[in-house]
Amino acid sequence: LKTRPDIVHVHASSFWGWWRSAVYIIIARLLGICTVLHVHNAIDRFYFDESGRFGRYLLRFSLRLPDHLITLSEGIKKLVSGMIGKPISAVYNGVDVDQFQNLKAYKKPIKILFAGFVGHQKGVPDLIQAVKGSGLGSSDLTLTVIGAGDIEEMKILSKVVGIQSQVHFTGRVSEEEKVKLFKSHHIYALPSYGEGQPISILEGMAAGMAILSTSVGSIPEIVEDGINGLL
Repeated sequence: LKTRPDIVHVHASSFWGWWRSAVYIIIARLLGICTVLHVHNAIDRFYFDESGRFGRYLLRFSLRLPDHLITLSEGIKKLVSGMIGKPISAVYNGVDVDQFQNLKAYKKPIKILFAGFVGHQKGVPDLIQAVKGSGLGSSDLTLTVIGAGDIEEMKILSKVVGIQSQVHFTGRVSEEEKVKLFKSHHIYALPSYGEGQPISILEGMAAGMAILSTSVGSIPEIVEDGINGLL
């Protein structure tokens, strides 16, 4: 009411964050302000797997509220356009390549890096089990996990499977420290069960890392299996 913006541009995530975003859109529309909803979450998983029948109805309703929608890829645009009949633009994420670019020395131990919410949805338990399943010791392979979340649970899992000496949990880190870790590690692994378009994969690419991820969201649009990464 005080600033009277011409456009309200809302960035949406899942669950409570999504419905909060919808409220902002409703308020702006009631005030006669043009609205844009920028869909950052794993909308496919949120819609099909994490919402019931009534929840899916509310999701479709909320997607029709803004004047315009922005998705993170053409694939997500096609999915959302199948739900509603609103104008949609696909705008891919980007990163500052120069910030991450470096010359890597691929020597043992090979260092795997994960960045994101530390929990089951991002596949951290699968990653820990994969390190164990590799049969390689700490002199050959290590794993660094960046981010907040279920850290204590993942530490216990690492200890149970017997690789606690190979796994390091940093918790939250500064942007400067994050860039240093991307530059010093060799493989970027994101075994997620649901994504929009992860900026962390683009950062891994910019840092010259080998990419290891899953075929969810728009990841297959930026990582071609066997060409510039493994899915």
